[in-house]
Amino acid sequence: MFAHFPALPASCRSNHLLWDHQKIVKLLEAHSSVKAFLNGHDHNGGYGQQAGIHYVTFPAMVEHPAAESCNVVSVFQNRLEIQSAIENSGRPNSPRVLKLANN
Repeated sequence: MFAHFPALPASCRSNHLLWDHQKIVKLLEAHSSVKAFLNGHDHNGGYGQQAGIHYVTFPAMVEHPAAESCNVVSVFQNRLEIQSAIENSGRPNSPRVLKLANN
């Protein structure tokens, strides 16, 4: 699932949440096919997990280096791999791996 605003309080600062975030999280959790909720809006970025769903808030380019803000998400049956889209960023370009629960 992709959105601009975060839905899970653990994935962002509280003043950046969707106004109806509790309703959205409940709806997402009602469907075992939902594995991740990817969003922006909170420029600091963030992460949380609840009920087997990963909530990823990507940091913004206006406050972070492009190597931290530009990402490619590769989707596999058992995992998501989030990797910087910027090469030669001065840090290893190994992906962040989020394991997906099998339902």
